[in-house]
Amino acid sequence: QQQQHHQQGQQHQHQHQQQHQQQHHQQQQPAPAPAPPTAKEIAAKAQAVAAQLQQDREQRLSAKRKFFELESSIDRVAGRVIESADLRDILSVAADAAAAAAEEAETRRRTVLAGRSVRETAPGRQRGPALFDSAAFASVSAKRKLEIVNKQCLVSLRQLMQHHWAFPFLKPVDAAALNLPTYHDVIKQPMDLGTVEAGIKRGGVYLSSEEVHRDVMLTLANAKFFNGPATDVHVMAATLEAFWTPRWEAITERVREVEEGMNVEKEAAEKKSTEMSARKALASEEMKCAGHMADLDQLKRSLEDLKRTTSRMTKPMDDGEKCQLSKSLSKLPRVLRPTARDMIAETEGAHTVPEAEEAVEAWDEILGDLAGFGAVAHRRLARFAKVRRRNVRALRSGWCRGELDEAEEAEFEEAEEVEGESNSDGDGDAEGARREGAAAEGEGEGTAAAAAEEEKEARVGAEGEAGEAA
Repeated sequence: QQQQHHQQGQQHQHQHQQQHQQQHHQQQQPAPAPAPPTAKEIAAKAQAVAAQLQQDREQRLSAKRKFFELESSIDRVAGRVIESADLRDILSVAADAAAAAAEEAETRRRTVLAGRSVRETAPGRQRGPALFDSAAFASVSAKRKLEIVNKQCLVSLRQLMQHHWAFPFLKPVDAAALNLPTYHDVIKQPMDLGTVEAGIKRGGVYLSSEEVHRDVMLTLANAKFFNGPATDVHVMAATLEAFWTPRWEAITERVREVEEGMNVEKEAAEKKSTEMSARKALASEEMKCAGHMADLDQLKRSLEDLKRTTSRMTKPMDDGEKCQLSKSLSKLPRVLRPTARDMIAETEGAHTVPEAEEAVEAWDEILGDLAGFGAVAHRRLARFAKVRRRNVRALRSGWCRGELDEAEEAEFEEAEEVEGESNSDGDGDAEGARREGAAAEGEGEGTAAAAAEEEKEARVGAEGEAGEAA
C-alpha cells in the first residue's frame, strides 16, 4: 500500500509539471494580431464622427441663437421696466400732490362745516367728502336752496305779513270792489304777499330765495307805482320795503354761506376723486412694473441656466491652447480690449475683471488671471481674437465690404510685424508662410472650399461676436 501511494504521488507530480510546462509554453507564444478593420467599418466610424460633430455644431448654434434671443428680450424688458419705473415715480409724485390738495380741501370743508347749524353737523350726516358726482352735487345744492325758501324765506315773509301796515298787500287787489277800473291797465303783473306765501307752502313754485324776493318786491313796487307818493298806500309800501330789506340781507347771507359750503364740499370731493384716480393709476402702474420685473428676473434666470448648460457643453482648453490664447490677447488692439473685458464680465461676472474704464491700462492684470477663467470665456475670447484678425485681413484684401478702423488696422499690423520678426529664426516662419500662401492662393478644390469656409466664418463671426455663448 505504501508503494502504491508513493507511485500515485509521483504520477500526480509528473502531471502537474507537464501542465505547468504547457502553460509556460503558451504564455511565451505571441498573441495573434487583430484583424484590420474593413472599409465598411471605417466608413461607419467616420460617419459617426461626422454626425457627432454636426450635432455638436447644431447645439452650439442653438445655444447661440437662444443667447441672442434672451439678450434681446432682457434689453427689451429692461427698457420697459425703466419706462414703467419712471412713470411710476411721476404718478407717485402726482398722487402725493393730489393727497396734499385733498387734505387741504378737507381742512377747509371742516372749517366751514364747524360754523353750520347743529342739524347739518349731526352724526347722521356724512362726515367725510364723498367722491365727486356733478349730478349729485347739483341735486344737493338745489335741495339746500329750497330749504332756505321753505324755512328762512317763509319765516321772513310771515314777519312781513304780520306788520301792522301790511294788510293792503295780503290779498290780490279787487279792482271792481275798490272801484279801480284802470288798475289792470296800469299793472300788467299783479302780485300780493298771500299769493307768495301760498306758493311757498304748495311747493314747486319757488326754487330759490331770489324768486321769493322778486315777487315780494313786485308786490310793493306795484303799490308804489299805481299810488302816488303822497298816498297812504305808497307810504305803507315804502315802509314795508324798508322792513323787508334787512331780512332779505340775512337771507342773502345764508344763501352765500350755503353756496360757499357747497363749493368747499365740491372742491373737497373733486380733490378726493383726483387723489383716488391718481392712487388707482399708481397702483396699476406698480402692478405693471412688478410684472415687468418678474419677467426680467425669469429671463435672467433662463440666461444663467443657459450659461451653465453652455459651460457643461464647452470643451476646456489645454495648456497649449491657453498659452496661444494669451499670446493672441496680448497682441489685441487697445480699441478692442474693452469689448473683450465685457465678454469676460458677462461670462465670469463683473467682479472678476477691472472696471471698463480701466480695462486698457489693467490688461496685463486680466491676462494674468486668464488661466482661472472658465472654458466658455476662453472659447469666446479665442473666437473674438480670431474673428477680429480675420475681419481686418478680409477688409484689407477686399473680400467683403465695410470700413476698416485705422487704429485697429495699425495695431494689427504692428502685432503682425512683431510676430513675423519673432518667427523669422525658426521653422514657424516657413509653416506660417505656407499657411498664408495656401489661404491666399485659393487654387484647387480644397483651397477654394477653405477660402469659402473662412469667408463664411468671418461673416458669421462678425455678426455674432458680441453674444456668442459657446
